[in-house]
Amino acid sequence: IYGPWNGTSPFCKISNNNISNSNNNAINLMGDHTNAIVTNNVVLKTGMIVGMGKSSDGTYNALCVRGAGSLVQNNIIDNAGYMGINFSGNNTVVANNFVNRFNLVKNDGGGIYTYVGTGSPCSGQKIMNNVVLNGYGYGDGGPSKENIAFGIYADDRVRNVVVTGNTVANCSSSGIYIHNAHEIEITRNTLFDNGSGNSDFGGQILLVHDSYSPDDPIRNLIINNNIFFAKSTSQKVLSFSTISNDITSFGAADYNCYAKPMDNTYISRAWSTGWNSVATNRSLSNWQSYTGKDKNSYISPIGITDAN
Repeated sequence: IYGPWNGTSPFCKISNNNISNSNNNAINLMGDHTNAIVTNNVVLKTGMIVGMGKSSDGTYNALCVRGAGSLVQNNIIDNAGYMGINFSGNNTVVANNFVNRFNLVKNDGGGIYTYVGTGSPCSGQKIMNNVVLNGYGYGDGGPSKENIAFGIYADDRVRNVVVTGNTVANCSSSGIYIHNAHEIEITRNTLFDNGSGNSDFGGQILLVHDSYSPDDPIRNLIINNNIFFAKSTSQKVLSFSTISNDITSFGAADYNCYAKPMDNTYISRAWSTGWNSVATNRSLSNWQSYTGKDKNSYISPIGITDAN
């Protein structure tokens, strides 16, 4: 179901369909498709053949819904070449979806992804109660050969988003990635076993401000009541990189569980002046004193020596 690039089709409803083996996007609704309802669909094997979809961004996605006021709910997505759900638009709600196995033939994407770029920032967006599993990445498509995939990905200039009640596990880079984005509420999420450990570009949650959008620092985040659980010693819990030496200004955080039972030595790894600077590891107590955040947060109460 590939929505037209032009024209207007408000209040479009796409529900209770089974869609499989699409070469490009399975469902593609552009910005003119306001107040769309995309619910209870099963979307399998989208964009699985390299070169058979369209070129550039916005392709090989299972669901692409960009109209304001849309609802994307109760969909099952399994095996997507790139994004599971790519959305934008004011007051769009993405809730109760199951996304499994994505970024299979393209790299650097998300199970659930939103982006503003040079457009007008949106407001009122919600990412709620979704399950996102197994983001792989396709490193063979780039020079680094590194597999990069994120569970929930808020990209350049995104703001005014609530991310709550989601479960994200086994993504190659990070469970939640905030990239040059701000005014975001991150609460009651469970992030488990994300980040392969082969790169610093990962963790259960990753916050990055870089030169792609220098005027959009990480600000006004609320990070409360989450579980960030690193399964292995090599995985990161909280990673933060900024070009502005402003880590302590990111917002507020409290009542989080920073669990790394294989090694509770430190919970954060941060680069204060960009990726080329020296990283600093901090224990929870050090992080608390450095940032003034997470007063009531805690680490895993019991350490273990074998995660199997």
